[in-house]
Amino acid sequence: MSNYQSVSITSAMLSYANEASTHTSVNRTIASPFDTITGLLGELAFAQWFLGDWQRHDVYNTKGKSDFFRSIS
Repeated sequence: MSNYQSVSITSAMLSYANEASTHTSVNRTIASPFDTITGLLGELAFAQWFLGDWQRHDVYNTKGKSDFFRSIS
């Protein structure tokens, strides 16, 4: 029996991450053209788990800041 929770990545999340990736990429070493999208999908999956609704998380407003407004302990 697993104690792990899962979050499904939906087509809406993928579309949002794909659109946002052109506006949120940072100047750093990029190993793959999918690095930014993958990172955004991770943020959205965490937001779904943490906030209960990934659409409450604005990836356009976190560049250079903490991804989430609350500290996690």
